[in-house]
Amino acid sequence: MTLSDSPKIYKANFGEKNWLWERCRDEHIIVVLNDRDLHDLWIKRDQDTYIKKAMQLPYRPAKSRGRASRWYKLMDILQQTRNDIWIHRDTAADQFYWTYSSKEDIQFQEASNRYSNYPIMIGSKACAPWSCQLWSNIPPNVQNFLRNPQETLQEVRYPNARKYILQLSKQSDTNIHENTFTDSIERMIDTAWKTCNAATGNDRISAAKIKNFEFPSKEIAGKYVHDLLIRQDNRCNLTGIPLKTDRETDDPEFRCSLDRIDSNGHYEPGNLQVVCRFINRWKSDDDNAEFKRLLTHLMSD
Repeated sequence: MTLSDSPKIYKANFGEKNWLWERCRDEHIIVVLNDRDLHDLWIKRDQDTYIKKAMQLPYRPAKSRGRASRWYKLMDILQQTRNDIWIHRDTAADQFYWTYSSKEDIQFQEASNRYSNYPIMIGSKACAPWSCQLWSNIPPNVQNFLRNPQETLQEVRYPNARKYILQLSKQSDTNIHENTFTDSIERMIDTAWKTCNAATGNDRISAAKIKNFEFPSKEIAGKYVHDLLIRQDNRCNLTGIPLKTDRETDDPEFRCSLDRIDSNGHYEPGNLQVVCRFINRWKSDDDNAEFKRLLTHLMSD
């Protein structure tokens, strides 16, 4: 396969100040935004009226016909993408992410822009679980291209960047299939599932002890935990101790354990971390920040 025959690669940001990025990462989706007042015109394929109205918006008008035309085409790109590579730089975490777009249809949701509060339409499409590596591990010449300009959505055409990303994505596909944590992930998800069913199925349990499994399926939860392990560099999120798979150790205390960051919360995106089993037991229902503070003090002595 030549570079010209390979998938398209899109560099994307997700909303003003990337406010939708965490949702994209956790729900395995890619998104494009449209102004709510313009969306019906896009649905009708009325590009001329779309452009005129975009330039007359009272709250962030397009500064030129070219800019308005680009807005129109963004949702087209999302609609048409199939098995293409989408990339994103998470500057806060110093991570570089990539995924593959699916063949599924766009789903639309009305919302308000988090920062400007004007009405928008979010178009989302399912994608493969996001893979990541440290931004600092990317070659400097590729970094320079990916860093600028910071467009909402831009196709990557620079040959060196395309070659590097294609190699990286191919390597990640192999790593996923060879993931030695698969059995551990299945065990953790199964344990969480049974814990939630036991809690909700007991009429005598207190409301404070109710735990919900807020994932559509075990498979999606497993993909989420897989991503957690990548982001944690396969280390306990509270101690930094390298995590052991079920096959790597006979000592159950060092096996992976799924912990709720807020013990009063549920098994849901944003409230989970992978830790050593003994750390999970020590923490119990304690406040996560306080437990981490005391643990850091203990480890420093």
